[in-house]
Order: sequence, then C-alpha cells, then structure tokens
Amino acid sequence: MTVPEISLRIGNLETYLRPAQVITNEVVAKCCAGNFGMDRLKQGRAFRIDFGSMRLDVEPEGLTQALPAATREQKQREDR
Repeated sequence: MTVPEISLRIGNLETYLRPAQVITNEVVAKCCAGNFGMDRLKQGRAFRIDFGSMRLDVEPEGLTQALPAATREQKQREDR
C-alpha cells in the first residue's frame, strides 16, 4: 500500500518519506518492525549511531544548538 507521507522524529529532527510504501502483511523477521534508508538520514546535516546506548541522532541543518547539551559538547570535542 502507498500512503502520501509518513513522518518520523529521529533525535531532534522530524523526517519525512513522501510517498511511503507500507507493508501490510506480517513481517517474518522478529528482529525488526521496519526499516528506513539514507533518504531519511540525509534530511539532516549529519547523523550519529551510538551502538553502546543503541541511539541514532540526526543533526538538523544549521541547528547544532538544538542538540542535547552532551551531544553538542561531544561534537565540539570532535571538531577540534
């Protein structure tokens, strides 16, 4: 089934998939409920995957201050 749009908040960024293909039958894999690709991740300036805390953050374009303080501080250390 195709729907006009699906939005998903990743960290501090609202991302959109237009149009979106939705699978309506049962998913066989028990490890996941869905997937998304680079089209979602490229909607921000950068993305970060933290496997230790199982977290995905997408940094909005030009909005570094919108990130949580700990993430901003880590980014500033990385930029040095």
